[in-house]
Amino acid sequence: KGDKGSKPALVSQDVTVTVPDDGATYEIVVSEVASAAANSNAQAKGLPKNHTIVVPVTGTGSVTVSVPGLRPGSYKVDLVQISSSQDLTVAAPVAAATKRTKAAKPAPVSQDVTVTVADDGATYELVVTEAAPAAAANVNAAAQGPRGNHTIVVPVTGTGSVTVSIPGLHPGSYKVELVKVSS
Repeated sequence: KGDKGSKPALVSQDVTVTVPDDGATYEIVVSEVASAAANSNAQAKGLPKNHTIVVPVTGTGSVTVSVPGLRPGSYKVDLVQISSSQDLTVAAPVAAATKRTKAAKPAPVSQDVTVTVADDGATYELVVTEAAPAAAANVNAAAQGPRGNHTIVVPVTGTGSVTVSIPGLHPGSYKVELVKVSS
């Protein structure tokens, strides 16, 4: 049947950041900028388009954090201050299956959340991390296996009460954090 290609081994990388001593909670958001898989079959081989990992940071001053689960490629690292967080549950749409058709895998949906953004001139983002995927609705969905911790980063524009649409969500539970991006 031939070699279908192999996925590159995941590695950990140490990153050093300077954390302010201001009593706030920080984490780093590591987002893939360019994957080492440069062919058009990358998606078919299971490589995500936007691989993002969120890692909590403890301590102040110069702190070294180990980032697990990285594939070969280039990444952007942002130290972010958590401004607020909330839980979000996305329900699976109701789809009827007949004897001749199977229930289709639910398509990703967008979900709106409202956050309060300070008028301080800073850059804010929503970091949305899947806490638990919904139970598979049919055998086909179960056979596809878990997606892992699905993370989406969405820019936030505006101040005060801002409604942001989060795209690409599958049924499940998510943690939504409004974060202030440090420069």
